[in-house]
Parts: sequence; structure tokens; C-alpha cells
Amino acid sequence: MSIPDEPLRQYFTLLTDLPLDEIDQILSPGVNPRDAKDYLAQTIISEIHFPGAAEAAARAFRDRAEGNDPEEIPEMWIPPDQLDDDGRMMVPRLLVKLGLETTTSKARQVIEQGGVTIGPNRTPVKDPKALIAVEEGLIVRVGKRKIARIVTRPPV
Repeated sequence: MSIPDEPLRQYFTLLTDLPLDEIDQILSPGVNPRDAKDYLAQTIISEIHFPGAAEAAARAFRDRAEGNDPEEIPEMWIPPDQLDDDGRMMVPRLLVKLGLETTTSKARQVIEQGGVTIGPNRTPVKDPKALIAVEEGLIVRVGKRKIARIVTRPPV
């Protein structure tokens, strides 16, 4: 959905086997470019994989756009020696350790802007100095796209 609208015709002609009259119909005035992009994505995925994969990818995209968690969430392990005596960690450091932000300063900024939620109820974290209990299965989100689940055992 992030591709520009202007080269859509080129994408259709170069990346699909659709007839030109069908492409003209898809890109006709009054058609929402988002719908054309969705059709393009489904057509490409169907040609590479199979039609069911295209629908699954479209459903996953819509779910993420609506703010729902993906079916598969990356699992990240936080070594116990990086936690305080009560098994907690400051939120900015946790975001960096989970790979959801690159620096603690960027993490603090996104926290202050209200872009961090934790747990199944999506509890907002607004205090960059907050300590979070690092527990098995805790889901941490930054915005709509960055997400991780904490596991208490190291990866095998």
C-alpha cells in the first residue's frame, strides 16, 4: 500500500499477466487506488504462490492495519541477569533489547508520544522511567507494526 499511485499501470503491466483492457478497467477513474493496489498484490501473490495465499496475506494486512496482533509474534528472550532483583526492566531499555527500537532515546520518544502498549489489554505505557515486569508471554507493541512476545527460556 505504500507504493505511489502514479506508476500503478507500470506495475500491472510488468508484474502481472493481466490483459491491458482489464488493467484499464482496474485503473479507471473513480476506482480507489487502494483497491487497485490490493488487487495488484493479490494478483502477484496468486501467480507466485496460490490464490489462498493471496487472500491470507490480504487478511493479515487488513488485521494489522486495524491494529490487531499478527498470528505469529516474534519471540524474544531477555536474560535474567539484565533484570533488576524483582525481574523488571525500564521500558526504553526493554524496547531496545526486544529489537523494537534502535536506541533508548528513540524508545523514550515513542513512549512519551503514547506509542507503546503491553499485555493482552494493550495497556499504554506513558512513563519512560516505568519498570516493566518481564514475564513469560508478555506482548510488547510499538505502534501498529512492531511487536514481540517475551519468553523466559533462551532460544534453542
